[in-house]
Amino acid sequence: TLYTNHIENKTNFIKKFQYSAMAILLMLVIYSMSQLKAIEVHANALLEKSKEIGDLDFDNIEPLDIDAESEIAEVADNINCFVDKVKSAIKFSSSAVIQSKLASDKLEELTMEINDIIVELEDKSIIAKQLDKSEDMVLESTED
Repeated sequence: TLYTNHIENKTNFIKKFQYSAMAILLMLVIYSMSQLKAIEVHANALLEKSKEIGDLDFDNIEPLDIDAESEIAEVADNINCFVDKVKSAIKFSSSAVIQSKLASDKLEELTMEINDIIVELEDKSIIAKQLDKSEDMVLESTED
């Protein structure tokens, strides 16, 4: 009858809706699992990079190249910026150490020159005193 047909149609519609909803839900679960796996890969890359930074081996650190969500990409950019700043600070301080060494060597050289000059002046003053004494002796001998 009509009521039975109507109920059967409605039941079939509900079953089809449930199956299609289940299929859509399953696709959403698979999609979310794949996105979660991609996030996990990016997070592991960030952890590895932070471990490299923790080991203080800045010469061998390569910049992060992550194509991910904006937050993870921003963190990667911040880490890259930090690594670049540390590398430039290391280069600057190494050049400052070299400049300091050169200045220290120059200062030592000047100190040695000043010491030589002082020794020469002391010798000249001793010689001048000796000459004065000899002049005095010559004058005394000529007066006598």
